[in-house]
Amino acid sequence: MKEAINRVMVNSVPIEELVASKILRKSIAKYKSMLPHVSSAIQLTDRGKKIKKGECIDFIFLNANHHNPPRKVLAYKLVSSNINHDKEKYRDMVLDATETVLSTFGFSRKMLGL
Repeated sequence: MKEAINRVMVNSVPIEELVASKILRKSIAKYKSMLPHVSSAIQLTDRGKKIKKGECIDFIFLNANHHNPPRKVLAYKLVSSNINHDKEKYRDMVLDATETVLSTFGFSRKMLGL
C-alpha cells in the first residue's frame, strides 16, 4: 500500500494504470447528476464520438474536487501524454481498497493518520 501510494504521488505510475471505468447504464440525457463517467461520455460526444447506453466509459481523475464536473475527469481516449492526474484522489482510492481488504484484520486508514 505504501509503495503504491508513493508511486502515485511521485507520478511514476503509467497513465494506463490510472484508468477508472464505469458502464453508462442509461443514455447521457437521462442522467441528472454529472457523475465522472457521464462527464467523460459528454467529452467524447462533444468530439463526435457516438456513445450509447451500456458502453464502458474509461476516464482519468484530474481534479476530483473541482466545482465544475467536466474539469474533474478526462475521458481516457482524450488523454495526451502530459496530463497531471489527481494524486490525492488516487491515494484515497488505494486507501479505500486497502481498507476494504484489510478491515477484517482491524485495519483502518485512521491508523495511518489519514
